[in-house]
Amino acid sequence: MKLMHFLIKCGVQLFQFLSNIAEGQGRDSTRDYIRFLNIARGSCFELETQINACVMIEYLSENDVKDAFNLLNEICKMLTAIINKLKTSLQNEIH
Repeated sequence: MKLMHFLIKCGVQLFQFLSNIAEGQGRDSTRDYIRFLNIARGSCFELETQINACVMIEYLSENDVKDAFNLLNEICKMLTAIINKLKTSLQNEIH
């Protein structure tokens, strides 16, 4: 039951990631898109903190969350890469 509750929480957080990315994409500027990607990236760290807290209070075991940590790490890397690429593109437009 604990794992099911945790997976639901992860699903809600995933929708927040996706919503922030989609909202940023729909904005008028690259700067706004970058801002919303940064918000999504922050959500990754927020979820990581929540997962760590669940392990610390022994709500979940480290084994239960291993795959979630790996997935979060990959998502964060992808968001960082997109943000950096967009920032570089934006700087090139200015010069």
